[in-house]
Amino acid sequence: MPLSLFPPLSPSLPDFSTLLIKGEYPPTSPIHLCLSHLQELQLFDIEAGSPYELRKALIICCDEERRMVDKLQLFDDEWFNINAGLGDVAHFLSRIDILYAPTVQRLSAILSLLRPSVTLMGGYSNAEKMVLDPPPSLVILQDPSNYFMDEGLLAEADTLSDYLTIVLDVMSCAKYLCSDQSSQATRVQFALFDSKLGGLRLPIVPKIQEEVVSHRNEEEDNSSDSTKSTEDEEDASMLVDGYFEWVGKVKNVYTSRYDDDAEAMSPPELEDLHSTHYMKLIRHRAYGGLEVESKYMEWRQEDGDENVWTGQSGTRFRWAAAE
Repeated sequence: MPLSLFPPLSPSLPDFSTLLIKGEYPPTSPIHLCLSHLQELQLFDIEAGSPYELRKALIICCDEERRMVDKLQLFDDEWFNINAGLGDVAHFLSRIDILYAPTVQRLSAILSLLRPSVTLMGGYSNAEKMVLDPPPSLVILQDPSNYFMDEGLLAEADTLSDYLTIVLDVMSCAKYLCSDQSSQATRVQFALFDSKLGGLRLPIVPKIQEEVVSHRNEEEDNSSDSTKSTEDEEDASMLVDGYFEWVGKVKNVYTSRYDDDAEAMSPPELEDLHSTHYMKLIRHRAYGGLEVESKYMEWRQEDGDENVWTGQSGTRFRWAAAE
């Protein structure tokens, strides 16, 4: 089964070592990617005639567990409603570990505690470390921009290097978890999903606050700000792109093309536009170089059949184009 951000029989992702997905991606996409990854590895073992190896995927979510669960319930993916309890799907879902790190401090603690099972021989115990056995072959970091947003406002003390440090620390941890395996080395794939990265602007160095005192006239004094920034903010997205082999940007067709005329549209037309999304995947030469390959996807998120448990219609995907 090819890698995908959606249910089976959907447009596939190219093979990747590192992947960045930014924008309004479906909340279930990280889980779909984990499922397709684990199923692809099992199929590879079968075709190669190798013994089946248990593998895991790891999602590190930079949010509160309750908030993330609410997002998944609100989205209500119809495919999971139908298939999550079935044999193979349930088996692969059980191989996905999800760790919640709502603060940077919690994330640092998690990364310091994670260990592959083989390091237990060095004296660590299960009580002292968080053991991942087997180590994950796919690691996903989800929405680290949450750390830099306070109800949509940027924190003044944060810098661009703080964001990059978080991403690179998790990427390094992913490689470490697979570095000490006694069996044949397994490539670890890393993906970053961040719905708010496109709007994240951070200074390169910390802002320096200084008093603005004017001796020219009293009126100018009263109207001037008491502080000012000596450093311009940079678009975090443009710099982060350069660390990834493949970069996908998800856009909502309504918000990107018709936002100025939204009030003039009838409610049915507005709702129809809001359900259409598209994504452009770009592969760069040497991570951040010239574009050498691209792939397009377009889909609609529609009401599916009624969920027997909630009485609400689930969300169904329909694809307009795969290339």
